[in-house]
Amino acid sequence: MKKSNLTQEGEIPISTSSDEALKLFLEGRDKFELLEYVASAQFFEQANEKDSNFALAYLYRFRSGVGGAKVAQEFLAKAVTLADKVSLGERYLISYYKAQVDGEGAKQKETLDKLLELFPSDKRVQNLAGAYFQFRARDFSTALKYYKRVTELDPTYGPVYNEIGYCNLTLGNFAEAEKAFKEQIKLVPERPNPYDSYAELLARMGRYDESIEQYKKAVEKDPSFAGALAGVGNNYLFKADYETAREYYEKAFDKTPGFGGFGGKFDILDRIASSFIEEGNINEALNIYKRYRDLAKENNRTGRVITSYQSEGFILTESGNPAEGLQRYQMATKVVNQPDTPEAVKNNRTLESMFLECYALLANNDTEAALAKMDECSRMADKRKVPNDSRWLNALNGIVQSKKGNYTQALDHYSQSWPDLPFIKFYMAETYEKMDNHEKVTELYKELKNWYQVDLAIALIRHRIRKVAEK
Repeated sequence: MKKSNLTQEGEIPISTSSDEALKLFLEGRDKFELLEYVASAQFFEQANEKDSNFALAYLYRFRSGVGGAKVAQEFLAKAVTLADKVSLGERYLISYYKAQVDGEGAKQKETLDKLLELFPSDKRVQNLAGAYFQFRARDFSTALKYYKRVTELDPTYGPVYNEIGYCNLTLGNFAEAEKAFKEQIKLVPERPNPYDSYAELLARMGRYDESIEQYKKAVEKDPSFAGALAGVGNNYLFKADYETAREYYEKAFDKTPGFGGFGGKFDILDRIASSFIEEGNINEALNIYKRYRDLAKENNRTGRVITSYQSEGFILTESGNPAEGLQRYQMATKVVNQPDTPEAVKNNRTLESMFLECYALLANNDTEAALAKMDECSRMADKRKVPNDSRWLNALNGIVQSKKGNYTQALDHYSQSWPDLPFIKFYMAETYEKMDNHEKVTELYKELKNWYQVDLAIALIRHRIRKVAEK
């Protein structure tokens, strides 16, 4: 099969027999890398019409997520069948995403390491490494090192500045995040995503009106960029104008053609549920997850059916009904274990479901049962080698040690879980409160009170945070 001569020296070659297919693929990749997934999917499909053996186009079509997980995985399967006909680098890329879908964390990391060894000068390989540490390992400092390498290889590569911005945003480095987002706007001023990302930062900084202005710029650049409408809704939620927030969320829901990922229909339903929780209306939030589940069933999204039960379990547990919450988590586990649940879903959701049951058992003060299940989880995690598994175990052990009164040990476990996430910060604040460290409690609660992000966890604890922070 002919290899593209458009790749730079040291980059992964692109295997296709059609110059026209290659052109379509490159146009699609450009849109994909700026998060225009629906538009990109059309180009990848057209590329495969020109060359039915174009493995990389199938892989990117899978990555777009358009049409749902089942449809996307059909494209991944096509790429896998063609893996022995393409370049070595493409073969490893296919293997990387296959391992991710199959929940084979160790294999995924091994494949990434091989790509880095073979193609150290490929900016997209370096970017992939950054994404692995950002999204899989949640090691943002390491992610930034890889993203910095991307900018050294190609300072005009716009997408990397988006990720640099988000990593810095997560780390609380708002000035650096603003610098990165503005750089992306400068590089691709006609695309909607840079404005959308900058708007999110402004919202996190409490600059709501400026944020709304940037979100509206994103819609001006591309009226189909529905995620920006949801962003406007976020700002109204932060202003406590919940009705207007939901009006924008519903507009975004109607305009959004896709289901998966950030900004998809399910994500927007999460935001609507959060708005009801912020408003203090738990029952309406639970009703949204019935709507969420119906949508998932209509579209054969088994993973989302599982998520709907888990979200209900979280809401019930954290709003004072842990027994009902445990029942919902057990319903989620039942779906995971159904014979017709896709194997990939089972691989990815089985251990997660068990972790959540442990959390619910601890909330119900059934520590003995929780510890027994945690031992089982630990044995499974040892085989999987997925970073988030050890983080989960540390979070759960933090709760256990706090219940036992071993507060220093609890804090140590929390620090090894997700100390950047609001809910872990909340648990840490509670632990410091038990240690009578009021200075640290106030510091954490003030940070959480001003955490301008739409999130179920934040919505559930926001009212408690405000009461403590205002003392």
